[in-house]
Amino acid sequence: MQLFLLGTLSLLFQASHGSPSRHQRRDDKPSMPIAPGTTQSCASWYDNDGSLPCELIPYAWNLSLEDLIRWNPSITAECGNFKEGFSFCIQEKEVPVPVSSTTTKFTTAPPSSTTLVPSKTTPTKPSTTAVGGNGVETPDPIQPGMVSNCNKFYFVEPGDNCNAVSSKHGITLAQFTTWNPKLGTGCSGLWADVWVCVSVIGQTATPTQSTKPTYGIETPSPIQAGMTKSCNKFHLIKSTTTCNSIENYYKLPLKDFYSWNPAVGTNCQSLLVDYWVCVSVVGWTAPTPTTPSNGITTPTPIQTGMTKNCNKFHTIKSTTTCASIQDYYKISFADFYAWNPAIGSACTSLLVGYNVCVGIIGQQPSPTSTGNGITTPTPIQAGMTKSCNKFHTIKSTTTCSSIQNYYKISFADFYAWNPAIGSKCTALWVDYNVCVVGQTPTPTQPSNGVTTLHLSRVV
Repeated sequence: MQLFLLGTLSLLFQASHGSPSRHQRRDDKPSMPIAPGTTQSCASWYDNDGSLPCELIPYAWNLSLEDLIRWNPSITAECGNFKEGFSFCIQEKEVPVPVSSTTTKFTTAPPSSTTLVPSKTTPTKPSTTAVGGNGVETPDPIQPGMVSNCNKFYFVEPGDNCNAVSSKHGITLAQFTTWNPKLGTGCSGLWADVWVCVSVIGQTATPTQSTKPTYGIETPSPIQAGMTKSCNKFHLIKSTTTCNSIENYYKLPLKDFYSWNPAVGTNCQSLLVDYWVCVSVVGWTAPTPTTPSNGITTPTPIQTGMTKNCNKFHTIKSTTTCASIQDYYKISFADFYAWNPAIGSACTSLLVGYNVCVGIIGQQPSPTSTGNGITTPTPIQAGMTKSCNKFHTIKSTTTCSSIQNYYKISFADFYAWNPAIGSKCTALWVDYNVCVVGQTPTPTQPSNGVTTLHLSRVV
């Protein structure tokens, strides 16, 4: 079934994209942040803009999924963790590799390695050649640079990663990379189909599936670097997990989550699938929804500075905009911003998964009716004239010039009626209503000597 689906995807891809070499972009330098652990010896990069699923990358670039995972170990065996907004390696640099005494072929080299290594072979039993005079039989092929006093080996399978191998054999990641130095500090040089060292003479393995710190709580493995040592509750990351989902489920403020799991990053850009993260520490208790003096329970999480007398809340979704909130709740942006100052004066920080205030005690949201008897639509930008006779809803293609030309008004009048757009028309917000005819337009004096008011053009 899986092969059928992949085949179908491949046909659809071919039909819509054509030849990969002609239509798919590959660059010798990444233009996005590099995915964690990616090989440092990359010749070509793919900037993941979300247009291709992970399963089609091997088809698009004529490579194997095993190579893709080996060069980008943050990608799981099931093609998880292929995060949009990151650059992934789709071709490693090539070096000549001796195959026999008379022939030479090319194969992909590991990061930071110029050593000539044998090409991939079928797993073999250890050879009869002793290395370093220690009497231990060493298999072939091996990871380049392996220590000479190794007495236990592991054959790396496609999809393996350094954390999984070290945990399986009861050693630390530091030991594993010390005995196999060509792995690199980020373990980006782990080859598939070679033998690696998992024990040396005189070393006794200790279980590392979990560690037990001084307060008696076992830590699962693998974990990301730098996790707090006082953690007492853990969560295993799945392909659907997000920082916001963790925050909501555990009632855990993101600032605490980031401080306990610094490798995740301050913007949750490195939440690695199949790794454990800390969701509670010794002595910490989850905050409870607050009940202010108005007797109304405030949900969590909320952004900082939200008004204390809120009586109605809205949870932000990925499709939510300030304009949609204003339209739905019939509130002005001035009020919405005053109740939720953390969103910013230009509504640039409307955080998904957070609750915002959309109503306060004593507030009666409704379209405003100015002194001239004309109802003002919502939303509008702050400071719009209160004596407007006619309105226009801004579209993505609207400009100040197009409004001036269509309504035959001057920019001076348009700016006077709508000061929030800015003196250079840099803040004309889509889906907001602006005033295009006020009650005191600037008169013009044509050549016939008759003064004409702009207002006379309104029908």
